[in-house]
Amino acid sequence: MKVLGARKTWNRLTSGSLGIIIYAVLGVVLAFLFMKFLSFALATDLPVVAVISNSMDHGIPEDSTTKFAYPCGRAVDNYTENFDNWWNLCGGSYAKFDISKEEFLNFSFKDGLKKGDMPVVQGNTKYKVGDIIVYTAADCGTRAIIQKVPIIHRIVKIDQNGLIYTQGDHNGSQNPYESCIEAGQVHGRVIFIIPKLGYVKVLVSDIFGV
Repeated sequence: MKVLGARKTWNRLTSGSLGIIIYAVLGVVLAFLFMKFLSFALATDLPVVAVISNSMDHGIPEDSTTKFAYPCGRAVDNYTENFDNWWNLCGGSYAKFDISKEEFLNFSFKDGLKKGDMPVVQGNTKYKVGDIIVYTAADCGTRAIIQKVPIIHRIVKIDQNGLIYTQGDHNGSQNPYESCIEAGQVHGRVIFIIPKLGYVKVLVSDIFGV
């Protein structure tokens, strides 16, 4: 009888407008708890992130109409997205880091990332050239944080002082803050990609701040 009474009470509370509010609150709470669990399991404060730019795209982004729509800003006729075509456009930018085509082929996620993808991130104490990492950008001189949204780029160099250098696969060159990344700025490396689910995370974050 108590079970039936509790079920009736639950059905009454979750019906109509009040039910929508209750389910919304439950969704936020469950999402928060799940993120906390992932943070613990993956040893990072950012276990999942959303790709919100085209800086790791090896193709021509559907939403881009600028001259930088092609990888590395080098427009060609009848571009077909594949590794060889991307390397023909962007491979030269890796020469200064002594990264060859053969070496890049063995990197994780060698074909880059798409806007809207959701990378799963794992914290680590050591990273290597070729890893795609998630980090907070800081000014090389003042060390002040430049933006709150984390950067998702590939490591192209680690110098003798342990400073990390990154570059977006689509960019073909570095931003000013990409040649002085300290270990404390890094949240982790990408270990798995969930395609397109990043759009959901962005929407949820915008609505609920989770």
